[in-house]
Amino acid sequence: MLQDVEQVAQRAGLSLGPNRLAEVVQRLTNVAPARLPDDSETKARAVSKPRPSAPPPPPPATGQETRLAPISTVLAPMLVGIVSLTLLGPALDALSMGDDEARALGVPVTAVRYFVILAATLVSALSVSIAGIIGWVGLVVPNFARLLFGPSNSRLLPLSAILGALFLLCADCIARVAAPHEIPIGIVTELLGIPAFILVLGRARRAWL
Repeated sequence: MLQDVEQVAQRAGLSLGPNRLAEVVQRLTNVAPARLPDDSETKARAVSKPRPSAPPPPPPATGQETRLAPISTVLAPMLVGIVSLTLLGPALDALSMGDDEARALGVPVTAVRYFVILAATLVSALSVSIAGIIGWVGLVVPNFARLLFGPSNSRLLPLSAILGALFLLCADCIARVAAPHEIPIGIVTELLGIPAFILVLGRARRAWL
């Protein structure tokens, strides 16, 4: 090893003393050979390497947003159906006198009848899809509104919708405060609807007589 270093120094034109040659040889012998990492070290480094964190999930919707989302979806078609039925009030008044009288007044009987069925079905289906099936509302409220405001459909249809909403609001308040646990609103509407329907039916019967 010492001879090799001395030959390399002579070729390079360097003059090294014995002490310098011994120091160079000692440094060369102390240098550890470079070693390539094996597969286990490579896998260990890959596992220990921190992975990029995933983006945080979006915040969950609050209860109020969850409840208002379906209402905002069906609000526009429900309003269109109610306004359409209200505008057809005079045509419905003419139809209540019979098809011949309505045709004599220039009402397209078939078109009006099918459109009213379609609009009423749309409004009813949207209401049930939000609130569920609640009995006695459509049976009691329109008859009660007819006794209060008369038979004109132009007034009867929007007022029936308003009275129906107030009736359900009162029934919901009773269902929440009448017992320690909330009562199903359908039970409350039945308890309120049956006496009201009997009252309306009695007044209507006296009017027929």
